[in-house]
Amino acid sequence: MGAEEFGRLEERVEKLLAGYNELKMEKAELQGIQGRLEEELKRLRSEIERLQSERDEVCTRINSLLGKLEEIDVSV
Repeated sequence: MGAEEFGRLEERVEKLLAGYNELKMEKAELQGIQGRLEEELKRLRSEIERLQSERDEVCTRINSLLGKLEEIDVSV
């Protein structure tokens, strides 16, 4: 193997290593983003659950009030 071929091989290996390191950093960045998005999803699911519970409570109270109003109409 001549010096020129060896030089090209070294250059290709260096490019491969640079690409590998770049991909490794990108992976770490994407994992960080994924972690933040998973936390946000967890928070939003909790918020949805809270709002659904609140909505159910409001519906129950409205139905109770409507029932009372119906009792008033009947007795008048």
